Amino acid sequence: MDFISWYDWITPTNPLAALFFGILGTVVVSVLIWLEMRDTKIILITLAAGVTVSIAGVSFLHLLGVYG
Repeated sequence: MDFISWYDWITPTNPLAALFFGILGTVVVSVLIWLEMRDTKIILITLAAGVTVSIAGVSFLHLLGVYG
C-alpha cells in the first residue's frame, strides 16, 4: 500500500488516502454540527455514521478494483 501523496486530496489514488480524507471530511462536518447545535449525542452519531460509510465505501471500491 502506497503512502498518501500531496495530490490525493483531489482524487484519492489508494485506499489509505480515500479513508483518510473520508474521515477528515467527517470530522470537519462533525465540528460544524457541534458549533451549530452543541449536542454531543448528535456529534457521536455523525462521527459513527461517517466513519462507517467511509470504511464501507473504500472497501467496496477496493473490492471492485478501483485502487488496483
